[in-house]
Amino acid sequence: MQNRLILMILLFAVASMEVKAFTCGTQWTKTNTSIETLNVATRIADYKQTRHFLKPKHRAQGYYEANPVLGKYPSNPRLINAGIIYSAAVAGIAYCLPRPKRKTWQAFSLIISSVFVLRNHQAGFKVNF
Repeated sequence: MQNRLILMILLFAVASMEVKAFTCGTQWTKTNTSIETLNVATRIADYKQTRHFLKPKHRAQGYYEANPVLGKYPSNPRLINAGIIYSAAVAGIAYCLPRPKRKTWQAFSLIISSVFVLRNHQAGFKVNF
């Protein structure tokens, strides 16, 4: 319940910002949208893999979540809330950065997320939809 309240407050704060004051979104391109879509897709893949390796049979084998913010065995709502907050923050920062720095930020975020997905995949955890 507390996480939902924090998420609602955060979303309200972001939605009520006067973006013109920060000149956010200047020169946002289709490429930016494509990269951000890939960013979200990698986070969804990471979420699905995490849910898979947190099942009891994999816990017994010693698998756990390595992100200290989430804890070793996060609940599904905690994973979802963290994913939403992280995705919104990454996209929001990208939206407010000038064009050259935006590409660097988006590429960095995509690489980090992809590394986690690749590491999970190499450990044998596939993405099933």
